[in-house]
Amino acid sequence: MLLLFAGSLVYLLFRQDVIFLSRVNQDVLHIFHISIERSDNILIYILLYCLPDGLWYAALLMSQVSFVQCGRMNKLWFGMAVALPFLLEALQGWHCIAGTFDLYDIITYLITLLIFMLCKKSLLFKS
Repeated sequence: MLLLFAGSLVYLLFRQDVIFLSRVNQDVLHIFHISIERSDNILIYILLYCLPDGLWYAALLMSQVSFVQCGRMNKLWFGMAVALPFLLEALQGWHCIAGTFDLYDIITYLITLLIFMLCKKSLLFKS
């Protein structure tokens, strides 16, 4: 839940133009909004656009890991969770779904997956 909260907090504070905040009163959103210059600074770009995706992906992986040892179907679900963001980025790149393909998002997903695998190595590689 902390990972989801942290990822959502970036949107609440800096990028309020997203769908999941569209039902929140604009006066309430204005209280939390922090204006930040979106220059060509790569660190700001990663903070605003890649970090939330990486945090949400980590939350997805964490929510699935406890089930991975409970049968083949759960392993399949976990595999789908691992592949999901990469598939969505590819579909965006091929213009099959709405969105903007972003190589930095793929790198963020790869780093998140690598960190996750290193942290949960004993759970993931048990038979």
